[in-house]
Amino acid sequence: MPLHGPRNAVGRAWNAARIRHLQYAARLMRRLPAAGVGALIVALAAGIFLQTAPATEAASSCTGWKSTVVPPLHINVLRTALGRVDTVPFRRYVEFVLAAEWGPSNPPEALAAGAVAIRQYAWYHAMAGHWRGGRYGGTCYDVRDTNVDQVYQPATKTPTAKHRAAVERSWSVTLRKHSRKDPSGRFFLTSYNGGSTSRACGSGVTGWKLWQRGAADCAAEGYSFEAILRTYYGPNLRVVTMGRHDLDGDGRDDIGVFVGGAGPDTTYPLVLPSQGDTLRTLSDEPLSFPLSGLLGQATADLTGDGTADLAVLMRTASGVQIRVVRAGKSGFARAEVWWDSAAPDRGLSITEVQLVTADWDADGKADLGLVAPVPGAPGTARLYELRSDGAGLKSPEPAWEGAIDPRNATVYGGDFNGDGRGDLAAVEDHRGGDPTAAGHERRPGLAFVVVPSRRDGEGFGPVAVWYVERALAGDAALPVEADVDGDGRDDIVLLVRNGETGLTVYLYRAGGGSFTRSMLARLAAGFPWAGLKAGAADLDGNGFEDVFVLSAAGSGTRFRALLSSATAVAATDWESDRDLDWSTASPF
Repeated sequence: MPLHGPRNAVGRAWNAARIRHLQYAARLMRRLPAAGVGALIVALAAGIFLQTAPATEAASSCTGWKSTVVPPLHINVLRTALGRVDTVPFRRYVEFVLAAEWGPSNPPEALAAGAVAIRQYAWYHAMAGHWRGGRYGGTCYDVRDTNVDQVYQPATKTPTAKHRAAVERSWSVTLRKHSRKDPSGRFFLTSYNGGSTSRACGSGVTGWKLWQRGAADCAAEGYSFEAILRTYYGPNLRVVTMGRHDLDGDGRDDIGVFVGGAGPDTTYPLVLPSQGDTLRTLSDEPLSFPLSGLLGQATADLTGDGTADLAVLMRTASGVQIRVVRAGKSGFARAEVWWDSAAPDRGLSITEVQLVTADWDADGKADLGLVAPVPGAPGTARLYELRSDGAGLKSPEPAWEGAIDPRNATVYGGDFNGDGRGDLAAVEDHRGGDPTAAGHERRPGLAFVVVPSRRDGEGFGPVAVWYVERALAGDAALPVEADVDGDGRDDIVLLVRNGETGLTVYLYRAGGGSFTRSMLARLAAGFPWAGLKAGAADLDGNGFEDVFVLSAAGSGTRFRALLSSATAVAATDWESDRDLDWSTASPF
């Protein structure tokens, strides 16, 4: 456990020496000029946390990992009792430390929060520039196996299924601290402690330390692990989740496109990997549905295996169906019917539906939702949740009803308030809307509205207007849902027509119960407005979701990327395919 010394007799002597060290430093600090105090604090920290004989002090680096996006493959651990250094696979290390320091009686959400803290603590010390380990017998190490760093005792403390599930679920998450000077955020050293005096959820918050007992109490109150992390690590925390749009299982986001097959009732899903490359199919056979019957699509990890699956809403002769195409390293599987409106015990008679996706129950598996008009109530929508159990969808349940006009809105599911649970959002165009629609008089122009989930998981709060664009209309703006600033809260990007081929790109950043608007770019040319299509994925792997745009290139298709740096986007050509029929291509 970080920030704790040993508790045996040797440890008590070690702590006594540490106290004398602190007392000497306090006397010395009073004699130093202000500029020298900071240097002394750094030296003092090194002295407190590195004194373990007979290892020698650090020189430069050990594992020397450089990425803050891709985790280390392994970590070097000093086995203090065994007198050696072990090179341990990084994931195994995190699982065994979680087992040693967070007992299986902890709630799953607390364990997942602990897994993130453990992982980032070790990752930080395995990085070049952050190493403060040492050498033993000529071999370098990144961390010790005691609570000077984190307890790693694989012979006696082995992970349970709960521990492994917590690590699996949170493996793609890293944390950043952002500021005005560093809006992209800094990868920081996490800390955690038992918290004997900070047992209540949210008590003893420092912004840098996670209290284990407090985390368990938060979990008992219904907090997701993301909400727990935000509670203890502060409001300027960025929760970065990598691979949300990973379609081929390589850990990097991809672009997907549906195109019509050779037959009238077939469709091919194509993938453009994030590293450039070319469009390719991940399936040996087409999907058995016509592209013309597609009512909506969503990309989300419905099975909980870490890879984004495809969900399509299809019109059939008897109603509507949701078909799911599982994705993985071996490619796309056959489309499976996960819900059918004609099924006798799962029927749902609705029309004009929109498909959305979000993790409504914060269980780590994405769920689906259907948003439909309420019959006889103009300007009112109803959300039906279809929760995933990893192998199918549970029966649709009415989860919310309120003042959103789905006939004049683009509806989204996502985590807009950053609590780890799915919210509902919409961009409503009221310039052409029904003047009798509920709430229309309050929201002229384009209205950005959010229905936030309750932190305890008990339904939704009231619909709230987070922003209004009075001067814009829907025919001149294309909204895209994307976490452009990488803070773990979904945002809305608005592509606004600027002449015949130009775009002005606005970001509506979510936070604090509202959207804050900023301009990301003004692009003079290269984006013909007629029929423009767009989507989002982290194409360059920097933790910020980017926007990709499809436009006509003769009879083919041109892909352009708007790469995000958190506060701006830069346009770049990504791919062109002269054989891909732009008129029928549908991005996902």
